[in-house]
Amino acid sequence: MSSAVYSSNAPRALVTFTDILPAATRVTIFRTADGRTEEVRGGTDLAAATPFAMDYEVAPGVMNTWRAQMWAADGSDLGFTEQVALQVPDEGTWLQQPLAPQTAIRVRLALETGAKVRKPTPAEIIHPEGASVGTMIGGQRRGITGMVVKLYAEYADLAKVDAMFGSYTEDYPAVLLLRTPPPLRLPRVFFMGIPDPEEFRHGLYALSGFTMEATEVAPPYPGLVLASLRRKDIDAAYATRAARAAAYATRLQRDQDYSLAGLAG
Repeated sequence: MSSAVYSSNAPRALVTFTDILPAATRVTIFRTADGRTEEVRGGTDLAAATPFAMDYEVAPGVMNTWRAQMWAADGSDLGFTEQVALQVPDEGTWLQQPLAPQTAIRVRLALETGAKVRKPTPAEIIHPEGASVGTMIGGQRRGITGMVVKLYAEYADLAKVDAMFGSYTEDYPAVLLLRTPPPLRLPRVFFMGIPDPEEFRHGLYALSGFTMEATEVAPPYPGLVLASLRRKDIDAAYATRAARAAAYATRLQRDQDYSLAGLAG
């Protein structure tokens, strides 16, 4: 039976599909929440034999649903599975680097965040000769533009937030994911382009965090993600292959044991 199992360790859900058509060879998993549908990161172009994905980008405080789109070997579209639904609890506000979901930390937003939200429409007003009023020629409305995001974090977490933008050894795009529950009037899953983050510290580090000017951007390609559970993590948990085999009833259970993620360092 298809399912979605929630984990509160940096809000996430393990989504598994079993109602796959026999003719399907590949599937892609989609999540719908708060009126938006997006591909699940790490759930793109999966083998059709009991496909699953750990969704690290669930929308907090609202209903999330998932469906898998099925494809035949010749590339023909076989439609979607039945949806799996899960009401994700409100566990506060979380910030992470989309390509490295293990970076997720809980943060507090200052009142300035989202106090002013602009979604401009690029346009030009022209005045035809003889007309008493102008005519507006415009394009498509844009997403959130130039919004102030001010967040507080524990002093020990400042380095973690800073590392989300990359370092001397890690190269990440300047795109972060902010997940907020209602009633804040922002996308529950909000991808922010932040080219110039500013760190602040006040009062002997008692009050610290980041101020950012955020513009809504498309998420990095959903097929890109650093694996959080690796084969070497599973191998490191057991002294022998026999012990590993005895620990799980099926290979699927083994491959979904995310409690071992990062064990191998």
